[in-house]
Amino acid sequence: MSLQSLSCMSQFATTKGKPVTEMAILHSDSLDEFESNIVERTFEIYRRLTGPALSRLAHAAGTPWHAIQHHP
Repeated sequence: MSLQSLSCMSQFATTKGKPVTEMAILHSDSLDEFESNIVERTFEIYRRLTGPALSRLAHAAGTPWHAIQHHP
C-alpha cells in the first residue's frame, strides 16, 4: 500500500461506518483534468454510502470481487 493511500485512509479513520462527507486531501498533481473529473463525479455518486454499504455494492453478484471470492 502506498504512503498516499495510507494518508488518504487516515483522513477517514474516524468515520467508523458513517458516510464520508468530503473529498480526501491528496498531495499529488498526478491527475489530469479528465481524471480529476472522474474522481469528483464518482465521489458525488457514492458519497452518501457508508463503508459497509460500499463494500456490499463492490462485492455484489456479478462484480469482479464476487467472481474472485467465488472462483472454484
